[in-house]
Amino acid sequence: MLEQIALLAKPPYLVVTSRLADDYLWAEALNLGAYDVLPKPFETAEVERVLGSAWLHWNWQYGSPIEPLTAANAAAR
Repeated sequence: MLEQIALLAKPPYLVVTSRLADDYLWAEALNLGAYDVLPKPFETAEVERVLGSAWLHWNWQYGSPIEPLTAANAAAR
């Protein structure tokens, strides 16, 4: 999967999921180029954290930078 993703102009980050997620799988996945590993069953907060982080990193790398929402720039919108 990672080899195929690497062929894309703006490859997405790959998050591996497994019921058998352990330190070995996590280390192996990261060494091969995955973004992170999520164990099953999913915990909502962990999924939100990992996917949110992956999206922010991808957007920073390939998209336009995102300006954090603050009271000052929200009022300007």
